[in-house]
Amino acid sequence: MALTISRRAALRGSLMGLATIATAGRAQLAMADADTDKRFVVVLLRGALDGMASVVPYGDPHLAALRAPLIPGQPGSADGVLDLGGFYGFHPALTGLHDMYKQGEVLPVHAIAGPYRSRSHFEAQDMLQTGADDDQNRLRMRFDERAKRTNRVRDALRRVQFRDHADPVAADSVRPERGAR
Repeated sequence: MALTISRRAALRGSLMGLATIATAGRAQLAMADADTDKRFVVVLLRGALDGMASVVPYGDPHLAALRAPLIPGQPGSADGVLDLGGFYGFHPALTGLHDMYKQGEVLPVHAIAGPYRSRSHFEAQDMLQTGADDDQNRLRMRFDERAKRTNRVRDALRRVQFRDHADPVAADSVRPERGAR
């Protein structure tokens, strides 16, 4: 019997997992030969998250006209967004991430794009995830290979994925771990 799960349930579970990590203290998420305890953690929610619903641009004067039924209230109101500096705010359900933001441990990077332009949303995501500057470099410039060179990573970076195939950020030499069976 196959187990089916909706995208909404998967996202909710992922966010609960992030909240658990955020509140579990100083969990080690990456092993590197570094002179600091600081780590750079990238969470890629490819295709599973509406960025404008999680990091709401409540300061945009056009937001209400375009997305009125989807936006929470203003900061400080009941069920209002959790302010991120006057223009953006986390969705009210993301209190754990907001606490980390206030402590300087999380910084959302929202609505970004590189110089490469195509009509393929999937190619654009690949470009952002691999850090490539053009289509020819897309498959050669892998995130973890650059990190190993610049950060003296002794052990391969750890990844967890919830899909049947590897994302572009996973190099041939480092296979992602299957997170769901």
